Amino acid sequence: MTDALIYYGFTPHKRRWECQPSVESMELLVDAGYPVVYHPCREATDYADGLRKVWHHDGPLVIIEHDMVVPVSRLRELLACSSPLCAHTYWIALGVAGRRPMLSACINPLGPHGNARVAIGDSVAWYAGIGCCKLTLKTRQAMGLPGLVTWTDLEVEVNRATTVSGPWHLHWPVLEHHHGFMEAPNVRRNNQAQPANGFTLVRPSPELVTAGKPSRRSRASVAHRGNG
Repeated sequence: MTDALIYYGFTPHKRRWECQPSVESMELLVDAGYPVVYHPCREATDYADGLRKVWHHDGPLVIIEHDMVVPVSRLRELLACSSPLCAHTYWIALGVAGRRPMLSACINPLGPHGNARVAIGDSVAWYAGIGCCKLTLKTRQAMGLPGLVTWTDLEVEVNRATTVSGPWHLHWPVLEHHHGFMEAPNVRRNNQAQPANGFTLVRPSPELVTAGKPSRRSRASVAHRGNG
């Protein structure tokens, strides 16, 4: 169906319950035929280590982070775009007490701190959050392997791509982003919303758990496969 690969990495984070809506959206991507690999991250450099393992994949590489909800239609849009660097936009710190919400992309290639943010609808950015982004093989070959850096620095590493391919092409409207929500009604707090071990191809299965049990969708998917 596609030569693209989705890398789904988990940054070390205490509020694992934020992952539940994202995990459920990933099940839908798998059901639609998209190849996805998980790389659970427990140490500070695990996120970068997992990305380095798939960096030379022979096709487009899509990074999706553990707190992003990416509908199938938005992934298709990203992969259909001819730009070598694409990023879906999202809000950062939306709904977090004491913090001003900001968009995930910046006008200048200066990093995320103290940089002017894009306006809603802007088509390009020289720095972008990597919560949901696409890099072509040609771009990744030109920029070289990202360093084995901590998860807090990996975004800066990936943004080196603009030095070889020009600015990010931004996609709108903003995606659903669950990072930082201290109170999320409709999202159960969950410390087990990621696969237990390893670097494995995603399949809808009891490994995708909700509060220690398979989600309703996972159970239905397993039952369906067992009958057919």
